[in-house]
This record gives sequence, C-alpha cells and structure tokens, in this order.
Amino acid sequence: MSFFAQLTQHSDQLRRIRTTLETAARQTLGVGIAAGSLAVAACAKPVPAPPPTQVTVAPALGRQVTEWDEFTGHFESVDAVEVRPRV
Repeated sequence: MSFFAQLTQHSDQLRRIRTTLETAARQTLGVGIAAGSLAVAACAKPVPAPPPTQVTVAPALGRQVTEWDEFTGHFESVDAVEVRPRV
C-alpha cells in the first residue's frame, strides 16, 4: 500500500471513531441530565399548597327577565336571485 492509501484509510478510521465517540458523549450527557433531574425532583421537599383565596359571595336574586332581540343593520339581501321553473 502506498502512503496516501494508508493515510486515507487511517483518516476514515479516525472519522468513524470520532463520530462514535460524539454519539456516545451525547447519549451519556442526555442520560446524565435525565438522571440528575430525577434525583433533584425526588430529593426536593414538597411545597405546601397556599391557603384558599378569600372571596365575597352575593346571594342569587330570583326575578322575571324580559327577553327581546335587538338587531342593528339592514334586513335585505346583498344580491337578487330569480327562481324560475324549467318546464
């Protein structure tokens, strides 16, 4: 083998090793972050719920309500249409 062929083969091997190591590092980092998050969440003290907010309540009133409809605008069509029988 020539020097350049060996160098090319060596470069390809190094590239594959580097890619494998980068992938392993990413996976290890992801697992570490997940494990650390779980550990922090499991060890954290639960926060007590805040007391309920004070509100005022008015009694319901029962009375007769008159219903009506009020429309603003025009009650006419935009376009005209003719309907004719086809006999």
